[in-house]
Amino acid sequence: MSTSTQSDLPGLTAYRALARSLPDTAVLMFDDSLRFLLAEGRDLPAFGFNTARIVGYTLGEALNSDLARRYESHFQAALHGQQTTLEESFNDGRSVYSIQIGPARDTDQSVVAGVMVCRNISAQRTAERKLRESEARNRALITAMPDTILVINQDGLLVDYIPNQVIDIGAMMVPGMNIRDLPAPESLVRMVFDMIGRTLRDGTAPPADMAWPLPNGTTAYYELRCVALTDRQVMLLVRNITTLRRAEAALRARLDDLSALRVLEAQLSDSIDYDRVLDVGIEISRQLSGASAGFIAVQQGGDARLMRTFGREAASRFSVFEAMVQGICARVLRNQEAEFIPNVSADPDYVAAVPETVAQITIPLITHRGLIGLLSLESDRPNQFTETVFDVLCILAGRLAVALGNAQLHAQTVQQLEALRDLHERVSDLEQVKTIMLQLGAHDLGDPLMLINNFVAYLRDDLMQGKPAGEAQFEYLHQIEAAAERIHRISRDILDAERVDLLIDSERFEVLSLTALVDEVINAQRLAAESKGHTLSADLPQDPATIDGVGVVLAQSVTNLINNAIKYTPEGGAISVRVRPDGNGYEFSVTDTGLGIPDEAKDQLFKPLARIGSREARHIAGTGFGLYLVKRIVERHGGSVFFSSVYGQGSTFGFRLPRACTP
Repeated sequence: MSTSTQSDLPGLTAYRALARSLPDTAVLMFDDSLRFLLAEGRDLPAFGFNTARIVGYTLGEALNSDLARRYESHFQAALHGQQTTLEESFNDGRSVYSIQIGPARDTDQSVVAGVMVCRNISAQRTAERKLRESEARNRALITAMPDTILVINQDGLLVDYIPNQVIDIGAMMVPGMNIRDLPAPESLVRMVFDMIGRTLRDGTAPPADMAWPLPNGTTAYYELRCVALTDRQVMLLVRNITTLRRAEAALRARLDDLSALRVLEAQLSDSIDYDRVLDVGIEISRQLSGASAGFIAVQQGGDARLMRTFGREAASRFSVFEAMVQGICARVLRNQEAEFIPNVSADPDYVAAVPETVAQITIPLITHRGLIGLLSLESDRPNQFTETVFDVLCILAGRLAVALGNAQLHAQTVQQLEALRDLHERVSDLEQVKTIMLQLGAHDLGDPLMLINNFVAYLRDDLMQGKPAGEAQFEYLHQIEAAAERIHRISRDILDAERVDLLIDSERFEVLSLTALVDEVINAQRLAAESKGHTLSADLPQDPATIDGVGVVLAQSVTNLINNAIKYTPEGGAISVRVRPDGNGYEFSVTDTGLGIPDEAKDQLFKPLARIGSREARHIAGTGFGLYLVKRIVERHGGSVFFSSVYGQGSTFGFRLPRACTP
């Protein structure tokens, strides 16, 4: 390279103009002795140059020794035709310069000098740094997002894929693949392409939900959102919302459970009927649990009685638990703690009443008065029973126990009130009987006693006068005897009325054969019937016609009715006795061809002292207590009396009694 003066260097003017026109730029030229020939630009001081000591000075004179040593090799390389680019920071990194050191060439491309161009790129580097920081932040945000990001073009080609979440769709997501190749239903693929098309057309599309069936039989749920990146590409954000959807489903189920509990509360609070409470309790238990079988049992003595069941052949299958001496049910009753058994085959106490059962929930029904029963539910499907279902059923069982306890208390109260009412009626009846007895003593006993006194006085007078015994005296004795007999009958009926209540109250009811009892009374009354020329017939079933009662008083009611038929039927009549089944009980009846009952006397028949007021019946002895005693005996046995009569043609009297509770 030949030595050139400043005035004849090629491009000198152009370099000077460049330095003066560009902000933050400095241009220096140097010769082969590394002496500066040109120095232009406002940033020379910032670069480390002393503007008064540049042109005409060498590199070592113009810069400090450290910089001079660093640049010397680059200056030499430039004079040999090589280009070097450096970047330097000054002012503690606040100023950054791009330095290009290269040759200045003549028209024949020979190197005539070296050129150093210093350009302040602090703003550019700051912008680049901020851009990098922004990109890093964006990348961190994208990485932290709970979304998987897919960049897809309009043809469905996957351009980029950021798998922030695992998407269990049964296929690997690889850039370059087409979403049509995913193992997805055609409807889902169409939905995604519709979102892409709408987003590219309108800039956005409404979010959409996607349900993806999983191999384990469950379903994963995803939310899709689409944003346009260019006129040919979109960003598809895929968020796994399975947990959210399952939580929502659990919440809905919980709300349904609470709603069902409110319904149960309302239905139970509206009813104190024991059967109604059981019906509501078993039905809502079945609905809430989804159980395939179950029962409600109520504690009675040492055993449990099945009150309600559901499921195939549930009543017969669950009957094994009524003894409650084995199985999970017995354990729950013993410990009085609810149990949820997810796998009954692993429980050593399990008794397989329903072979298909997989899981069992058994809850004791407890009130403030103690254990009253048991709710047991079984499922033939795995995972049907959950801890949530168990918790809800425990709440339900608490409500059910209270309702059953209230219903039991109500039933007991009703029974006690009925007993008090019956007692009151009986006391009232006894008071009435007492009053009647007093009336009877004052009236009906007065006449025969007066007769006795009168005829005794007649006899005394005759004896005192020395009259011999004759027809008149014998008539006196006959009248005395008749009056005494009437007193005896009245006394007997009074005692019978008292004896009936004493016997029924003191004796235990026993199972009786109504057929045998009636047959025995007929045989006892046959002689009386024959003495009046009556035909006494019986129509008795082969069935023993079992009833519950006190035999001696029931026999008296049968005797009274047959005896009345004999007494009130003129000689040569017909009397038929019949026993036959009647619904849930038996009917006894006596039909005669007797006097019949006038219509005006029918309303008074079963009242104390009631007598048939007809002319034909006045001479027939009686106290009016017979039918009253029959009615009282029958009603104390849970039965009812009946009669029908046509005056002058005959009558039918009888009663109906319920069938025996135990055969």
